Amino acid sequence: MASDWAFEELGPRAFEQLAVALAAKLFGPHIEVFGSGKDGGREATYSGPIEWAEDADDTIHTDRRWTGFTVVQAKQRERVGPPAQDLRWLKGQVSDEFNDWASGSRAKLPDNLLFVTNARLSAEDTVGGVDQITKYIDTKLNEGRTDGAGENRSLHDRGLRNVHVWHRDTLNALVSAHAGIRDAFPALLTVGDLLTRLTVLGPGALDPRRVSSLLVDHAQSTLRHEQWLRFDEAGDTPDARHQIDNAIVDLPAECDGSRVTSVLTEIFQRAALVTRKSLWQFDAPRHLVITGAPGNGKSTIAQYITQVYRANFVRREANQTTIIDLVERTDKSLERIRVVGPKSVRWPLRVDLAKMANDMGPSGGSNIKRWLADEVTKSTEAAVEPITLSNWMKAWPTLLIFDGYDEVTMPQHRDRVVDEIGELLDWADANDSDLLMVITTRRTGYTERLFPEHFEQIDLDDFTVDEAVHYAQHITSQRLSDDALHCELVLDRFSQAIKNPAIERLLKTPLQVLIMTIILGGSAALPTTRYQLFWTYFETVYKREASKGTANRTFFRDHRAAIVELHQIVGLSLQVRCETTDEVVAKMPRAELSALAERYMLCDGYDKDSAAAFANRIFDVATQRLVLLTADEDDTVSFDVRSLQELMAGSRLVDQDDEQTRANLQRTALSPHWRNAWLFGAGKLSLESRHRRDLLLGVVERCDESTDWPSWLCPAGPELAADLLQDGLVADRPNDQRRLINVALRCLQGPLPSDPRTVAAALLDTAARNKLDSAHIRNEISRAQAATGERKAIAHILMHYGTYGSARIPRLLQRGRPPTCGRHLDVSPSRLPRLGVSHRRRTRPPHTR
Repeated sequence: MASDWAFEELGPRAFEQLAVALAAKLFGPHIEVFGSGKDGGREATYSGPIEWAEDADDTIHTDRRWTGFTVVQAKQRERVGPPAQDLRWLKGQVSDEFNDWASGSRAKLPDNLLFVTNARLSAEDTVGGVDQITKYIDTKLNEGRTDGAGENRSLHDRGLRNVHVWHRDTLNALVSAHAGIRDAFPALLTVGDLLTRLTVLGPGALDPRRVSSLLVDHAQSTLRHEQWLRFDEAGDTPDARHQIDNAIVDLPAECDGSRVTSVLTEIFQRAALVTRKSLWQFDAPRHLVITGAPGNGKSTIAQYITQVYRANFVRREANQTTIIDLVERTDKSLERIRVVGPKSVRWPLRVDLAKMANDMGPSGGSNIKRWLADEVTKSTEAAVEPITLSNWMKAWPTLLIFDGYDEVTMPQHRDRVVDEIGELLDWADANDSDLLMVITTRRTGYTERLFPEHFEQIDLDDFTVDEAVHYAQHITSQRLSDDALHCELVLDRFSQAIKNPAIERLLKTPLQVLIMTIILGGSAALPTTRYQLFWTYFETVYKREASKGTANRTFFRDHRAAIVELHQIVGLSLQVRCETTDEVVAKMPRAELSALAERYMLCDGYDKDSAAAFANRIFDVATQRLVLLTADEDDTVSFDVRSLQELMAGSRLVDQDDEQTRANLQRTALSPHWRNAWLFGAGKLSLESRHRRDLLLGVVERCDESTDWPSWLCPAGPELAADLLQDGLVADRPNDQRRLINVALRCLQGPLPSDPRTVAAALLDTAARNKLDSAHIRNEISRAQAATGERKAIAHILMHYGTYGSARIPRLLQRGRPPTCGRHLDVSPSRLPRLGVSHRRRTRPPHTR
């Protein structure tokens, strides 16, 4: 008798994969797989003859041989009950499907229909028998239904000849008979199966019986130590920490051209699939790249996902009270944010890519599997060798999260990281490993595409106003949990502040919202640009510390200019160091900071003793009081939040005379590494005199004229102008606004911008604020649409994102999927240049919106 396999332990997507894998085994390799979506009602289809075995169960309707078009549908019951209950549920599922087919809402009525379900049916008719579902199907097939022509015809009359049900007993028999398929779904494996599989895979440094317990110990240890989220950037004291499961909120994202409100659901659904090459029948990449703007919450999401999967992995093995409580807290956090947690039990490992790149270096040293094994060893009681880890990843589903690709700034290190990840991808495919990789990086980071055939991209999206309010309420209540009155005051001020459109524009990312709540906790004037937001935050933290009755109060008062300028100098120095040295995480040795501070004071006329005293004190003040610079274990300092480093670097770029400021801006305008710092510098200039604003706009207008830059291939001006428009730097100066609009509209001349969404979003925001600007933008896009070739194609892309005002747009430009235009230029959204996205047409994996 076949075993009763735990099909309920499979996630819905994995159950669909199991159904398709079994169908492909019996029908043949030419089965076509579909995901959920507009053409729903089918997990897979098959055209051709199907010969059923003589001993097939009695739920076959009519023929032992099927011909024509067959549709496979998976029907998983989350909790299996007694046969009578399962029969009622299955009848409801069948009835709903037949109604949908009868209504004509489905693309094509099949000749044959196969239901695959884990529902438990009985051989006894009176308690949920198999015969009852057969009779029910016969009745439904032959019921008269009105078709599109008004005729009363049954589904059988219309062409649905055969219906078959694989119920639980059938699945048990099929899974028992096909060990290769069973082994690919670890939820169906017993501990004995796993140990046998580990033994067969080959020898390792550890007894296979110890591998599982060892990696459970690793998950418990890292779960305990990596559960914390720090709000250092929010001005917390250095030892303040918050449990990430309490602080987490779900984030919106753009996925496959549509906005979704839950990036966690997108990731969990992908992780629920079996990513073995042998079972991946979707024409889409298996792995994910998560991109986001600075402060979008990429690393926080990566940390939380890791905790969720660690909690799931140790759930049945946890033997420590703290870990058991942590698992329960993680489950409650998923309930709070209304996200269905994963059923699949993947063993997770989160990798700090900057650390990995730094340890490996540009060449030589450990390869990626050796490095991963060494990292695991640090949290276990025994040394884990690469072969042990390899055997484990062959036998058990693994989730590798590579966090912070944008933090790897040196080209040589990025090349090494890409090579190592590519080698691991090849190894996983060669060994048919169920390995899922997730990489996080900045949206506007480096432009090389990461294995588009392997990685699909999900872009974290900006907050809506409601989402920003929700995050502000939640994060403030967490941060000020011990001060209810102050929390209420901050949230009341926040609710008033968001009524200002200029403030609303600044609340796009979790970091921006967090900083705004910090500012509102003080008495500082509200910022209206991104530069002002971050700089006001710095001022708020500075004033808070300067007002405290500590021994540092006089030091803050007397040396404000020096402290501020030193932050800028350090920020610029570290930003340069990231780009020009082999340092992955930019750090400045304490001795170098002290020497820098001493030279600064000597240049200001202080004597050597006073300068030395200042230099000795600045380290403690900067790292322990302002909490902007972090004191690292190796006696160095760095900015804990990269955006703050870029704020200081950008401020220093423009804190020069006109000639040097112009040179600095021209030199850095074209570099992705400098883009965020450049925008902060531009924000500072926009607050200065008209002359300085003209200097900035002149750089934007003429940056593509540089002989050192191939503007014919990749113009930078339109995207720079778009970034400045989105920041609202000249929103109150119509002439300056028009100059930037004209530069942004240059994108219509071609070539296609590397990120057309940024340009479109900036023009949409601008058009919404001013009728004259709206008309100007629409007119220019309409002229381009009336042209041919590349101009017309780019106009179609811009119009895909919005209407740019209330006036009617020519019909061909209405919002929707842009057509393929031009002789050689495909401008459909799926073919826009995106980091990690395949440019070929593809079928998405099963997925629920």
